[in-house]
Amino acid sequence: MMICLFQRLCQNRLKSIDIKDLDRVLQEPKSVVLDVRTKEEYQRGHIKGVRNVPLDQLSQFQGAKDQVHYLLCQSGVRSKRGARVLQKKGYQVVNIKGGMSAYTGKVTGGK
Repeated sequence: MMICLFQRLCQNRLKSIDIKDLDRVLQEPKSVVLDVRTKEEYQRGHIKGVRNVPLDQLSQFQGAKDQVHYLLCQSGVRSKRGARVLQKKGYQVVNIKGGMSAYTGKVTGGK
């Protein structure tokens, strides 16, 4: 019985990666990266190929549950909250720690 409880806790544990690993993730054909910042934040500058689904709209998100969904925000706080929302809906999710504040790569949009 105790092992079962422990396994359940492990299954619900949220996975995370550092922002420095994002370039590798973007090369994976079956990965999906979602930017959970507001539409305005996203338009000021985002990573090419990353889809904007604001945190307040994540509960309506529908995507392929056989793909890993990586979540990104400005610092990593909102993406962690969003990852928990999708995880409860049965998605495979990974939070990207550090977010756009720590990202040093090329961004699209903005001024």
